[in-house]
Amino acid sequence: MSSRGALIALSTWRLSWQSKGRIREGWSVHMSENLAVVKVSATAEDKVDPDLAVFTLRFGKKCETQQECADDFAAEQDRVIRALEPFGIADALGFDGYSSYVCTSGRRAVVTGYEYYCSATLKVEREVHDIAAIWAALASRVSTARVNLHFELSDEDAEERRLIGAAVAKARLSAEALATAAGTELAGVKEIRYNRSGDSCFWRVACADASATPNGAASSMPDLHPEPIEVECSVDVDWWVKPSA
Repeated sequence: MSSRGALIALSTWRLSWQSKGRIREGWSVHMSENLAVVKVSATAEDKVDPDLAVFTLRFGKKCETQQECADDFAAEQDRVIRALEPFGIADALGFDGYSSYVCTSGRRAVVTGYEYYCSATLKVEREVHDIAAIWAALASRVSTARVNLHFELSDEDAEERRLIGAAVAKARLSAEALATAAGTELAGVKEIRYNRSGDSCFWRVACADASATPNGAASSMPDLHPEPIEVECSVDVDWWVKPSA
């Protein structure tokens, strides 16, 4: 059978499987205007240890006046900053959206007081800082704030680039194998399709199941050894193929 005949015979063939390395692939060959194209899809998966610890603080309390709300928040803010100063990371704490609002009751909307709310976030590198010590310092100092902790990746783009490269490289190997079987060779990339926002690539954040509660309530030390974050990336690559030299 000629090379052209082999390509035509392969035009309806499709194969997919899951390999030991968790790389899933599928491919097909078809003819278009006397030019052959090999289409290959590949999915690369990996697990990555999170390198950032993210502390989230939520401030809030009901007070009799708005001024009392502002004073309480200022005092709590000062306690948190003082707790972080020994670690040299107080400046990394970012506050967001202080607001206060009136509380009413009954049909006549009788004013019963005021409440305020604010949040703050602190991101620190796990390899550089003592996460347990920071947690203990915050948990022992807060009065009305609630402290939570989770872990995440500092550079998702780097993991994305690494996985894209692995997926495309795997797809190329499969395309070369199929082209060789058809008596042809790869001539160049026609199109690469990749969509990070879909199911083809996602990032799972490992969260600690613990929080420090205000006013001396019970608190628990979070799990400081979170599970690796699962990452996944898929690509679809189309190659032009030409007769072997």
